[in-house]
Amino acid sequence: MKMLGCIVMLSVFVLVTLVSFPYANAQTLDTNHQCQGHRYHNFCDLIKPSLTIASPANHAVLTTHTITITGAASDGQSGLRAVAVAVDGSGFTIVPTVGGIWSYTTTLSSGPHIVKAKDVDWAHNINNAHVVIKIR
Repeated sequence: MKMLGCIVMLSVFVLVTLVSFPYANAQTLDTNHQCQGHRYHNFCDLIKPSLTIASPANHAVLTTHTITITGAASDGQSGLRAVAVAVDGSGFTIVPTVGGIWSYTTTLSSGPHIVKAKDVDWAHNINNAHVVIKIR
């Protein structure tokens, strides 16, 4: 009976540990036990969040001046903090994400444009993406 009690207690400890410390897989330390990346809640996160611009496609030629830029972002380590979009070197605008999906609507003049997106996680890792489009 003692052995069964120990196994149950160990199972509960492991379950509570996994639930309580979701960033445990983000821990990476050097030989001196120092973080070689960004820290978040005492965990070391070295991995950039993922980011894609789904629409419009790179080198798309569009015939409408009002466009919606859409994409996806996620982070499996410290968690996604924000997504921002900029067009033609303007300042970045933070856009809301719902389930990792984001969108931004803007009106552009005729000609070529560069759409940039970036995301950041809670450990301050940043990822960037861009597409070049043309409005006719």
